[in-house]
Amino acid sequence: MGQSTPLFDKRIKCGNKNFFFNVKKGSKSRFLVIVESRPVDGKFERNSILVFEDDLKLFKETLEDVVRELQKGAA
Repeated sequence: MGQSTPLFDKRIKCGNKNFFFNVKKGSKSRFLVIVESRPVDGKFERNSILVFEDDLKLFKETLEDVVRELQKGAA
């Protein structure tokens, strides 16, 4: 992906997993990287997704839809 400048970092711990939310600035745009890190066989396995700034509104709206659906099931 080339060089990027970190702008914001936040970590949350959920059970034995850690989630990292990193906002970075690339040469042409800003983007969000969400990384899941979890222990597997004595090592840490990492999975990540990138959401570019142009796609963030749709990503947020969809995530809000998912949260609403999950909350309906909890009621």
